[in-house]
Amino acid sequence: MLKRWIKLALAAVAALALTGCVILGDKLDQFRWTFMTLPLYVFDNVPGYKPVPEPPVMDEGVNVAIAISGGGSRSAVFSSAVLEQLAYIPDPRHPGRTLLDGVDVISAVSGGSLSAAYFSTYKPADFSNQDVNVEFFQRYKSNMTTDFHMRGVAHYLTHPWEAVSKYYTRYRFVQTLGETFDQHIFKGNTFGYLHDREIAGEAPVTIINATSMDTGKRFIFSNLNVQQNWAFDPASLVGNLSRVAPASDRAGMTLLAQTMAQPIFQPFGFDAINSDIGAFRVAHAVASSCAYPVIPGPSALVNYAQTGYIHLADGGVNDNSGIDSAVGLYMGHLAKSGKRKRLVVLAVNVASQMEPKKTENPNGYVSSIDYIDRASSTLGTRAQTLATVMYNAPHSVNIIPINLTDASYHKQLDSGATMLAISERDALTLINAGVELVSRNRDRIVSAVKP
Repeated sequence: MLKRWIKLALAAVAALALTGCVILGDKLDQFRWTFMTLPLYVFDNVPGYKPVPEPPVMDEGVNVAIAISGGGSRSAVFSSAVLEQLAYIPDPRHPGRTLLDGVDVISAVSGGSLSAAYFSTYKPADFSNQDVNVEFFQRYKSNMTTDFHMRGVAHYLTHPWEAVSKYYTRYRFVQTLGETFDQHIFKGNTFGYLHDREIAGEAPVTIINATSMDTGKRFIFSNLNVQQNWAFDPASLVGNLSRVAPASDRAGMTLLAQTMAQPIFQPFGFDAINSDIGAFRVAHAVASSCAYPVIPGPSALVNYAQTGYIHLADGGVNDNSGIDSAVGLYMGHLAKSGKRKRLVVLAVNVASQMEPKKTENPNGYVSSIDYIDRASSTLGTRAQTLATVMYNAPHSVNIIPINLTDASYHKQLDSGATMLAISERDALTLINAGVELVSRNRDRIVSAVKP
């Protein structure tokens, strides 16, 4: 009997000890992260917002934007093929120019932001020279097929101090992704460089979308002042509709104005955190937009307007289509306009249809990564569908979806849409899908863009 009580006592002591170790270990870990890590911020956001001259945007009778959805390398490759085909379509608004020359805005999310940022950084000044076009699009499509998983691993292994930094500083995996993008694609180019191209008319206004994990709002990487260009009073816009929209549109535009003015639809940017966007690297914005849950995880920027930080995750958490930012920019300008203007958004979308899976397994979504992947796909599909239906209600806004799932052989693709790597077979399938879908929608696109 005594031995039994001794065993129970020892077991109780062991249980308490283990519990105490877990609690103590957790407290020590929190203490280490809070007080014993070096404030190393590789994402170089520096203090002092600097207003810059802004290029003309949303000021034509018909304004054209391209929105590129998230979807990893699948989105990057597919969108590069779609944009190439748009370079072969004449712009009915501007004789002698192509439709791609006439794009005012490009707005992208997650993997799509890699494609959008590359396009704006490296595109030729115009698409009048076919030899130059062919060379550019060959490089463009090739770079979008880069295996960033292997490149990221190689970067990590060849930069061992980053492994140490992961545990003893505030360095994160997303910063390794940003450095990998910078090393292989963007070569140190900043938003200041993009601004020069935008002002010269050599690149569209570029919008890279991320999500604030603190508030759920969109965070926009753009040379435009976000507050001045996106914020508007819905009552003022509704009062202005008689001048800027046909009578048949007023009910739809009123509902849209009231919706877009809601806090969750209102984005913020570098002006709100008093930081200089011109000094910020394009690669780091793309990495923040691609900061998928778990790995690579969110990034952190210093908020110089307040004491603290903002934490940015994948743009698809708020809107996986890229459409919201284009429409919000249009609405912000329409509220101040004195003339009628329309918006046409070419929505490049790689979201797959939600198919049942793991139905035979009672523990099918216990894995946090499986859970997150499925939840993100559900949210993205829902948001894309809602945006297409809601924004197309008034005639003044025309969303033309270019959906990968409409391609005749999209089911030949392998799984893994959110991965930043792609097989040669899938890349060729996506390029052929881009050719097919633009050709199929060509008449609809041209008709929508006509003044």
